[in-house]
Amino acid sequence: EQDGNSFIVMEYIKGSNLKDVITAGPLKLKKAINIASQIATGLHAAHLCGVIHRDVKSSNIMISEKDQVKIMDFGLAKLAGSSMLTQKGTTMGTPAYMSPEQTQGEQIDHRTDIWSLGVVLYEMITAQLPFKADYEQALIYSILNEQPEPITALRSRVPMELEKIVLKCLAKDPNFRYQHANELPVDLKAVDITSSSSSVIKPTATLSTITPKRSLAKTIFAAGLWLVAIALIAVSVWNLVLSQPSKPLRRLTINTEEALSFFDGSALAISPNGENVVYVGQEDNVTMLYLRPINSFKATPIEGSQRASSPFFSPDGKWLGFYADGTLKKVSIFGGVPEPLIELSSFLGACWSRKDIIYLASKKSEAEQDVIIFNMSANGGELAPVTQIKDTVNKVWHCYPELLPNEKTLLFTRLPANSRNPNEGRIEAVNLETGAQKIVLKGGIFGRYCLTGHIVATWSGGLLAAPFNVKKVEVTGPTVPILTGMYTHKGCIPNHTFSNDGTLIYLQTGAEQQNRRLVSFSTTAAIEYIGKHTKDFYNPSYSPQGNKIAVQIGEEHNSQIWFLDRDNDSLTQLTFNESNSYPIWSADGSFITYSTFKNNKWQIGWQSILNHSLNGKYTSSQNKLQPCSWSADGKILAYIEIHPESKQDIWLMKIDKDTTFTAFLKAEYNEKQAMISPDGDWIAYVSDKTGNDEIYLKSFADEKTEIKISNNGGSLPAWNPIGDELYYLQGNRLMVVNIDRKPKFIIGDHHELLTLNLTDYYFAISPNGDHFLSVAEQAIAPTTNIQVFLNWFEELKAQLPVRKKYLGIEL
Repeated sequence: EQDGNSFIVMEYIKGSNLKDVITAGPLKLKKAINIASQIATGLHAAHLCGVIHRDVKSSNIMISEKDQVKIMDFGLAKLAGSSMLTQKGTTMGTPAYMSPEQTQGEQIDHRTDIWSLGVVLYEMITAQLPFKADYEQALIYSILNEQPEPITALRSRVPMELEKIVLKCLAKDPNFRYQHANELPVDLKAVDITSSSSSVIKPTATLSTITPKRSLAKTIFAAGLWLVAIALIAVSVWNLVLSQPSKPLRRLTINTEEALSFFDGSALAISPNGENVVYVGQEDNVTMLYLRPINSFKATPIEGSQRASSPFFSPDGKWLGFYADGTLKKVSIFGGVPEPLIELSSFLGACWSRKDIIYLASKKSEAEQDVIIFNMSANGGELAPVTQIKDTVNKVWHCYPELLPNEKTLLFTRLPANSRNPNEGRIEAVNLETGAQKIVLKGGIFGRYCLTGHIVATWSGGLLAAPFNVKKVEVTGPTVPILTGMYTHKGCIPNHTFSNDGTLIYLQTGAEQQNRRLVSFSTTAAIEYIGKHTKDFYNPSYSPQGNKIAVQIGEEHNSQIWFLDRDNDSLTQLTFNESNSYPIWSADGSFITYSTFKNNKWQIGWQSILNHSLNGKYTSSQNKLQPCSWSADGKILAYIEIHPESKQDIWLMKIDKDTTFTAFLKAEYNEKQAMISPDGDWIAYVSDKTGNDEIYLKSFADEKTEIKISNNGGSLPAWNPIGDELYYLQGNRLMVVNIDRKPKFIIGDHHELLTLNLTDYYFAISPNGDHFLSVAEQAIAPTTNIQVFLNWFEELKAQLPVRKKYLGIEL
């Protein structure tokens, strides 16, 4: 302070702003690593003092003329453990550098700075940000839900291990990131930047640099001199194997002439010896299998494999199993006619044993909901159950069977039925001799054992790995993410696999190429696209004014609520946390009601479209809840509760002086899709009391009055704006029935309006009733690239070393 004026004295730094340096182009790897190491060291010093920066970005980093790093602008810094000065839900920082938890205004710790440092490191290496969008809401969506483009795809000669360090910083779950900033300089210093295709870690002791103990004196003297020769030979062979230099990791892309098809199941298989790749290709709208040697540029179609999916090899690599036309088949890779083995109502993966037994996942029958593991002879025959589902409440799938090397134990995935979230799955094992089942790994699907001594599983967007004791069938170390950017169709259909020699093949994130568009149609007009947006759209509905469309983006279990403003064709995201689905408009169009799963409970929530900070919930339950419709006066909400005993029931929430909740229809069968009539006198709904889904009407005034509308099946009832017509679907046919209620209630004739040819047999009516709203798929450029990692096991061993004693395998 001087002359009554307060001021801050700061160090003058002669140098450059890191943001300006990056503008000139990507930094040399050595320089980027040096700067990142200094930033990490500085952040660690701040973290030790309990200070979290909260706004780490390239423009807040100064580089002196001597390449000394200075971290600037602690204006948003916060003491760890201190009370938040802003309300929960408030975000502080620069969005492009914010961690997922920071974008949501959640409580943060020092690991949010580690995320931001990962963004800066990515930016130094590629000269671009990992997450980009045209506006803030879309940017936040990208941070929460998408993976950055691989660094190695943007810049050549970047060691894979450097990319792994960046991705570990950018793990969406803070528990999967570096836990302390001082861990980064150690790993960064270890990266060999002279390697263009491998990720060699200089100081790390990997599997290939461990020397086994040679003290065999006691054994020799106890067992006799004749064991000396055997012991020396064994040790010599073991040393020879372990002393072999690591093979370099090599990355390449297989370009297929045919479009890859992954919509009906897994699209890829590789022979156990890594010599042949099989993929599901599509040409002239027909899918079939193609065989391509790994060292060849030409693929050969496998005759008779039309409409095939989910291929898998025999142990000798000479035969191929696949699922087509409701039948499990096999065919020789050398040619011939496919042999049908057994008809199946469903198929969720298989493996083939050395004893010529196939283990497969399927339903017992078409009527069954549960999927379990069966076995059968590879030459055909009857199915025999291998696993049992003991959960009598929830519908469960046992899928993706994989044998351990001794073929006495089988790994499989336990997954909630129809789940689209691989993190809801878990890897279990069944002893094939006793039938005993045990949990091996929680969180993940498609568990496989690697000969490196690891178990590998699929999670959201990539692979997890953990050390694994194959004899005890248990995980023996931490589970860590080892690869990201992999595409899993519908969340839980894996499209990757690897051979016994360590060749990994997979489809990259983005293979799905979202191509769903909002469309309108009528009885007199052809289908027209609404807006320019291509997203994973579901369940659209018009606002009462007709100028906005509420829509779910992403399939259930991994979805959020957005709305499209038709006046300017802009998409705005409304929800960010958890998974939110089934949006419907309020009667006045001021807010959207939706279903969400939060804090281990299902909730019906609401979100204002005018003020995004205004939101809340109406009710919650342990059972799944789904809103259906509001009455025209906004006083009654009809919704569904799915109860394990009474199944789907219709409930009413009535808003008056007090809010009450009453069961409107609750029976031992399903009642769903409840739509309140415009005058509020009737409710249309679907019930399966006859054994089939049919449309019914029930009076609010006299709940005993029930009228059956459809006779040959029906779903998705919808009133026209006046209430004198009721639309519904019968298969892919849009039906309408006239309803005359005055002076006497009369149900008119049913007739077909049109046959739908859309992606989803779903529709909503415009507010003026002159057209319908739905979703259709747009033709796009197909995916034709298969990513290949040669010698991937070396990468896995280097990244997650395993103690030698766990490598013993009973073959």
